[in-house]
Amino acid sequence: VASATSANDDIELQLQRIRIAMPAKIEEHGIAARIQDADKIRQKFTGCQSTAQAAMGVNGARFENLGKQRPATIPEPTRTLLLNAANGEMLPPAVNNGAIELWVVCGRDAVKASEVQRNQAEGELKQKEFELMAKRYLKDLREDAHIEYRIDVGSK
Repeated sequence: VASATSANDDIELQLQRIRIAMPAKIEEHGIAARIQDADKIRQKFTGCQSTAQAAMGVNGARFENLGKQRPATIPEPTRTLLLNAANGEMLPPAVNNGAIELWVVCGRDAVKASEVQRNQAEGELKQKEFELMAKRYLKDLREDAHIEYRIDVGSK
């Protein structure tokens, strides 16, 4: 499982989502009506350029362009469905967090491992540089410090 997660982290998905809000108390026929609304949106969907337009006219529907997302930030089972979806594909409606969600995969980019390693190495080098500067600063402070010892003899 760990290797699958790290493999997923080498990909960024370009995502869009439509959320159709549902009231806290809703009857079964109300949920069915919202799922029908979601199906109408899916029928209007022709590609990533049409997602926002497809959501228009459906009461309570909100379009979100989520941009690039790492799969690890998305909960299961949606993560697996998105990873297996083709670019330009809309997933079937799913009930999640009190709303019906329609996810769209608009593209995917491979994150180069060398880029991640370079950023990590760069951070380590900066840390070492700061440590050297701190040691040098402390040394300079000690050299520049002037400590005077006074003994008060006249108080008796």
